Amino acid sequence: MDKIEYRFVGGDADDNSLNFYDGSRFLYGAARFLYHVEHFRTTGTVTPHVRTKDINFVIKPAKEGSFIWEVLREMSPTMPSVMESAIKVPLETMFSWAWSHILPEKKKISVNPLQLEQEKLNKQLRKLLRMRLN
Repeated sequence: MDKIEYRFVGGDADDNSLNFYDGSRFLYGAARFLYHVEHFRTTGTVTPHVRTKDINFVIKPAKEGSFIWEVLREMSPTMPSVMESAIKVPLETMFSWAWSHILPEKKKISVNPLQLEQEKLNKQLRKLLRMRLN
C-alpha cells in the first residue's frame, strides 16, 4: 500500500490546529492533485477530469479506532458573542438545525433554532430540579 503523509509546520500547526476553511481547501486541492498524479502514473496521459472510480485513496484517522475531527470556533474580537448575534443561539444549535434541513429525512420536522435551544434549556432545568429534589 502506498502512503502519502502531509505534515503542516509553522503558524497554527505548531499549536496543533489548522484553520478549518484553509484545511478543507488544502484537502480538496491535495486530492485533485493526487488523483491527477496517479492517473498520469498509471495511464501516461493527462486529462482535465479524472474518473475517481478507477482510483481510490482513503484518509486514515490520526488515532486508531475512531475518525473524529473536532472543529472549534475560536473567539475573535471582531465576531459578536452569542448574545450580540442576530440569532441568539449557540453555534451547535444553529448548526444542528441547518444540518437537519439540508439532509433528506424520512420524517421532516419543522422546528426553529430558538425552539431547539429553549427545549435544551428546559431539559437542563428539569435535570437540575430532579437533582435538588433527590
